[in-house]
Amino acid sequence: MISFKEKFKENQEKNPFWSSWVCFCEMLWEYNTRNKKGIQKYLNSLVEKEDYYKSEKTELLEWLIECLKAK
Repeated sequence: MISFKEKFKENQEKNPFWSSWVCFCEMLWEYNTRNKKGIQKYLNSLVEKEDYYKSEKTELLEWLIECLKAK
């Protein structure tokens, strides 16, 4: 089975004009991930720091989780 990280990299290669943030959101939606600690772990390791303001990181994380709950 392909890991989340490998699938993320594959998604980035298929969509070279997408930011790492957009690829990350797409992957969360596809994998139906709702685990806050897992999302935070992958946010820290996969999303480029230039794709969001550090001061908004917590707010973005909460927004993502709320969006995924509504799915």
